[in-house]
Amino acid sequence: MARLVGLKYHPCYLVSGVLPTLFSVEPKESLQDLFDREDEVRKLREGLSRERLILVLGLRRIGKSSLVLATLSSTGQPFVYVDVRRAYDEVSRRVPAERLYEELRSSLLRLSVRDRVLEALRRMGVSLEYPVKVPAEELAAPVL
Repeated sequence: MARLVGLKYHPCYLVSGVLPTLFSVEPKESLQDLFDREDEVRKLREGLSRERLILVLGLRRIGKSSLVLATLSSTGQPFVYVDVRRAYDEVSRRVPAERLYEELRSSLLRLSVRDRVLEALRRMGVSLEYPVKVPAEELAAPVL
């Protein structure tokens, strides 16, 4: 059975019908970058543990991709994300199968490389969280 996760509409997103560009329009990958989405994140996490199919529905540019990416990233589990917009052909107004295949292949290769590196580090006794978080004071420290 499919689980539906609807997104709340926030009227502040639209200003005279134009989306303000005060921040990056790329999908967010961290829960810290989401605003007022705790309920949707909770529902999505619950669905991930129980459901075979989850549909995330909402208006354009409301944050569906960000919700999915940030929630999946927070689980620590490997996942493949394919941005179909990259495969979309403006001329034919379709998603050609070969472009979709290339996007899927690229996502699988990124996943494969990341997992191989993490597994190699684990075998060496090195624990690493993904995404890597380095404290600001360590970035400012001089390297000898």
